[in-house]
Amino acid sequence: PRMALIRPQLRGDEIILRAPGMLALHLRVDVVEAVTQARIWDDVVSCYDMGDTAAQWFSDYLA
Repeated sequence: PRMALIRPQLRGDEIILRAPGMLALHLRVDVVEAVTQARIWDDVVSCYDMGDTAAQWFSDYLA
C-alpha cells in the first residue's frame, strides 16, 4: 500500500516524486540509464532504469 502514497508530478522535462517522510525526487524524463523488462504479477512490461539515485529512493521508501 505504500506505493499508492507516492505522488508523481510532471513539470516540463522532469518528473517529481513525493512520498511521506521522503525528500522529493526530481528525475529528467529525457535521461534514461537503460530500457529493461520487469514482471508485475503475471505481466512482463517494458520499463526504464532511471539510475541508482531513483532506485535507492524507492528502496528507502518501500523498505
